[in-house]
Amino acid sequence: MALRRVKIESGVLRGQVAGNSYVSVFRGIPFAAPPVGDLRWKAPQPVEPWEGERDASRFSPIEPQPPKPDGGYYQKEYFPMLEETSEDCLYLNVWTSAVTGQEKMPVFVWIHGGGFREGYSYTMGYDGEAYAANGVVVVTINYRLGIFGFLADPALAAESSTGSTGNYGLLDQIAALQWVQRNIAAFGGDPDNVTIAGQSAGGISVQILASSPVTRGLFHKAIIQSGGGLFALYDTPFLTAEEAMARNDLEHTLHVSSIEEARALTTEELYRLQMEGPFWRDGPFPLIDGYILTEDINAAAYRGHCHEIPYLIGSTQDEGLQLVLSDRKGFAAHMREVLGSKAEEYLKLCPLDSEKEFTAFRSQLMQEHLRIGTAAWCRLQNAQGRAPSYLYYFTHNLPGGDDLGAVHSSEHWYVFRTILRSWRPMNETDLRLTLTMSNYWINFAKTGNPNGEGLPEWKPYTAETPCRMNLGAAQVCEPVALNDREQWCVELMASEDGWKNTDL
Repeated sequence: MALRRVKIESGVLRGQVAGNSYVSVFRGIPFAAPPVGDLRWKAPQPVEPWEGERDASRFSPIEPQPPKPDGGYYQKEYFPMLEETSEDCLYLNVWTSAVTGQEKMPVFVWIHGGGFREGYSYTMGYDGEAYAANGVVVVTINYRLGIFGFLADPALAAESSTGSTGNYGLLDQIAALQWVQRNIAAFGGDPDNVTIAGQSAGGISVQILASSPVTRGLFHKAIIQSGGGLFALYDTPFLTAEEAMARNDLEHTLHVSSIEEARALTTEELYRLQMEGPFWRDGPFPLIDGYILTEDINAAAYRGHCHEIPYLIGSTQDEGLQLVLSDRKGFAAHMREVLGSKAEEYLKLCPLDSEKEFTAFRSQLMQEHLRIGTAAWCRLQNAQGRAPSYLYYFTHNLPGGDDLGAVHSSEHWYVFRTILRSWRPMNETDLRLTLTMSNYWINFAKTGNPNGEGLPEWKPYTAETPCRMNLGAAQVCEPVALNDREQWCVELMASEDGWKNTDL
């Protein structure tokens, strides 16, 4: 029987059996002190130890965030209930099949998505039970979002020992990884074999962490889903702390003149102010703060500064997200600014002859750029002689009659093997896909290589064999299929010219 009682640095936890009796789950474990009162907008602080056994059978409140619209895709798909929210949200969850606590199993740490505005660690699609039953300890984490996680101000920077401001959500992620290093052995996990994984904003977070000088040694493999790669064809939203402070400081965002006044605001007042002002419209986003990030993540990749570890990276066929590009003229001007002397070559490959053509092109730009960015990432890693990168493309149309296709986030059910939680009429094809995908992810967490017995061979991406795993009704490792425009972009972005022609 798996462990039910575990002693960690802050005290004893009492977990409970998961659905599989060979797996235990420990929910709502604090990895940092509540970031409230004087700790609002500060780096995570140590947990206060407790006496006796702490009940770890319930999930914690989630980070403050807007409710999902009733009947919308995400509400119906993953968020059917309105969970309790609280600024006291720095908790994580652990699934393990360890019996003695001495097993040294690989560890899989999941960082949720949600645009750095929403999401949490235990949505319907996330569950570590299947991985734990197959010898992997799973950790899912919360982190601060929105104005609570990404507000920058000179006074906040001045009180920080590192001079960092605006990246409190990232500091939370790092604190959780540090907690894993100190405590995961008690759950039978191996702190020297940690994989971080995430999707959308979680995928961007993974790439940020893999580009940061302060995270060395905290993890050893990375999975980036629909949120990473090289994005040299349009401006990434990474501002410097100085730029962010000029745009969204305390005075402009919260209409207060001091940190003390800002910390005296209630959660509800803060939430309302962020929704009413430019902070929410511009989008909370991580910053180049000089501490966690010392450069743009594109620059880190080109300069060879990101961690030299195995990567598994990809996107879905029908992401359904759009870049904000107003019209043909604005798009062309933007590309000339970004690509410089190479811009005309690129623009000749774009359908710009009519507004109708451009409108159709624009609606597909995000999924095209994710295809380009993920392939270019793999090609650059290979060109730099780094550890293998494995590229995937999720193409399976969700069943259910709503004809959404393989949309953004649709792979969650299959990655975590949670398809039976979905309202959708999953069938034998879905079962085969989830078993294959989850086994690839499990194998990668164990060894840095997704391949294993009974699985279609997944070759790493190289310049000689630019291949990807097509994760659809059938799972096939195939040559990367790109149109002329996409191929031109990949070759540029993974080359020395890409470096020279990218505004870094």
